[in-house]
Amino acid sequence: MDRFDEFYKVIKRLRAKDGCPWDREQTHATLKAPCMEEAAEVICGINIYEETGCCDNLKEELGDLLLQVMMHAVIAEE
Repeated sequence: MDRFDEFYKVIKRLRAKDGCPWDREQTHATLKAPCMEEAAEVICGINIYEETGCCDNLKEELGDLLLQVMMHAVIAEE
């Protein structure tokens, strides 16, 4: 199993009946605002990278956005 599969399984586990109550309640609609916020933070991370050459913030923000994408994908799958 590769890391992407592990990541997918974590999200599936969070959304399971005995998973995290907050994650189970989420829908595409409830995740719209957080998704937009994370996308905006990616843009800020790009700006920081362009100004400083340091990609640490960008990597973190891309990870947060990837979490949003995976949540939407799992919800769609359900």
